[in-house]
Amino acid sequence: MPNPNTGLTQIKSTDITDGVITDAKISPSANITSTKTEIATDLSDTNTPFNIGVLGFKHAVNEGLTVYNLVDGIVDEFHSEDGVDTSENSNANYDATSDFYENKSAGPVPNTTAITTYSSGTGDYTATPTTTAVNVLVVGGGGAGGGTNSDGAGGGGAGGLIYYPNYPVTGGASYAYVVGAGGAETPSSGAGSANNAADSSFNHPSPLPLVGEGGGQGGSASGFPQSYFLGRPGGSGGGIGGKVPDMGFVPSYVPVAERFGSDALPLPATGLPTNPTPQGQHYIGTSTQVSNHPTGLTPSVLPLNSPGGFGNRGGAGAQATPQTPPDGHRDGAGGGGAGAVGNDNLPTEPQYTLNPGGAGLAYNIADGSTPVVYSTGGNSGPANANEAGVDQSANTGNGAPGGRRAPGGSAQVGGAGGSGIVIVSVSQAETTSSSMTIISDTFTANATPSTARIVVFAELNDDINSEISASVTRDNTTFNAVTLTDEGYSAGSSGIKIFSGSTPLTGSASPQVRLRWKIVGSSLEGTNKIHGVSLQWK
Repeated sequence: MPNPNTGLTQIKSTDITDGVITDAKISPSANITSTKTEIATDLSDTNTPFNIGVLGFKHAVNEGLTVYNLVDGIVDEFHSEDGVDTSENSNANYDATSDFYENKSAGPVPNTTAITTYSSGTGDYTATPTTTAVNVLVVGGGGAGGGTNSDGAGGGGAGGLIYYPNYPVTGGASYAYVVGAGGAETPSSGAGSANNAADSSFNHPSPLPLVGEGGGQGGSASGFPQSYFLGRPGGSGGGIGGKVPDMGFVPSYVPVAERFGSDALPLPATGLPTNPTPQGQHYIGTSTQVSNHPTGLTPSVLPLNSPGGFGNRGGAGAQATPQTPPDGHRDGAGGGGAGAVGNDNLPTEPQYTLNPGGAGLAYNIADGSTPVVYSTGGNSGPANANEAGVDQSANTGNGAPGGRRAPGGSAQVGGAGGSGIVIVSVSQAETTSSSMTIISDTFTANATPSTARIVVFAELNDDINSEISASVTRDNTTFNAVTLTDEGYSAGSSGIKIFSGSTPLTGSASPQVRLRWKIVGSSLEGTNKIHGVSLQWK
């Protein structure tokens, strides 16, 4: 119906003269004035800022942003620690994998915590739910000493040793272990298969396996074939056996440095030489521990609890000069130990000399305080005695001594090596703090704000507004408390919820507006995760 005054059925923008229609000429029932004002000025008092905060969070997630800047606010959906003042945080550990702060952290624990010793067999070590790292000692079985029916035999090599402090584990996960047996007694004839010991291991196979190789058998001192005089390779190598006149050893003394240069031959890992060695060459029991099983750790200079992987060669043999008696030097060499090489059978020694095995290494992991020596090399056959090699104690990884047949005596067996051991002790574990503080960097407003609204993305196990509280400041001194409300929104399967609230801002805000948010936890009993915070102001 046409307007009686204008004759128009509708009013177009071209029909309105600028400045003619004023607020006073608009009916109060139209509610135009109040609506216009609310949209322009009361953003912080409606759900609009909340929706902006949520939208900002979603945008930050989609764009991979850390701090998303609004006109009058910020959205920090944590992807790093940017936007948070870490120097003022307290008991707030940032998880860079899942991008949240929590009142749980991994830290060192006493070295007597949760010590587990495996002395035989196979099985699984299961980390407790809070365990994040363990100290691990792995010792392979010790090699048998050489048997003899003629003179002194070589000592067995010790089991290869690995000590790995703070080995990373996942709480609740299981890790396989194996405890290697020691090498069995070597027959007095010296003939037969090698009695190397078995490997011990932790978490093998894996990206980071810990394997202590079984020690190599000591060389025999007996008839032929000649291969039985050889010290065998292993975690630590076995020492060479005595009385080796037909093996082509140098007829006169050659310095050790030269003998272990171009003229030293390691025993092949598989198979045995079938022909006499070339003149001037020596077969020795080599250590394959470090080359076969690198740890990535730099060993210390053999102190208590030295980290890394350890094994050494067995001792070498040398012909006496002049030969007395003419059929050769009658001594074996010592087996290698974790801490040192086995002693060589040198021509400068008198006959019937005992050549010690290499030293072992000490660790206090068994009880957290008492040093225990593991992986000592076996001695050669004893001097001026007619004795079998002594069997070694279980769970030492010690190489066994070789036997000795004294003139007119009877044949003797080589001793059995000591079995290995695996010891695990918790070194780091997660702890839940009863308090937590997270505080933001400083943000500058264009004008002094009077109101602020905060939106928090979080997984909370403790109560909001009592055990967990939020506050905002505009002067970096006066923090105004915010009453948080659970908005009933859950994001994803983890149960991340949104909490929001607003507060008037007080404080001088002079000479510069310095806005910050702060979240504080107190008397906390559970684990609380803060995934992001949005702050708006007006």
